[in-house]
Amino acid sequence: MNKNTIKENKLAYIKMNIDNLSAEIDKIEANSKKSFPGDIRLLKEKRNNAVEQYETLKQASGNAFETLRAGMLTAWRELAGSVERAKNIFHNSL
Repeated sequence: MNKNTIKENKLAYIKMNIDNLSAEIDKIEANSKKSFPGDIRLLKEKRNNAVEQYETLKQASGNAFETLRAGMLTAWRELAGSVERAKNIFHNSL
């Protein structure tokens, strides 16, 4: 498995987590008056940003690759951490 496939699988996993969390929140909010902290739209924006950065990174070479790679790694860590925090907040709110 190459690095691109691994990164694409990680992005797909993060997307799945955000989509599942969003669906759970929608279902619970539809059945009650309770709302949950956090903004799923922000998570989706971060995910979309990470996908865009990844696509740019795949096309880069040389010094540009290294510069973009550093930014991508930061965005990736931030996104993954945000998703995990949102999941914890949601599940602890139930």
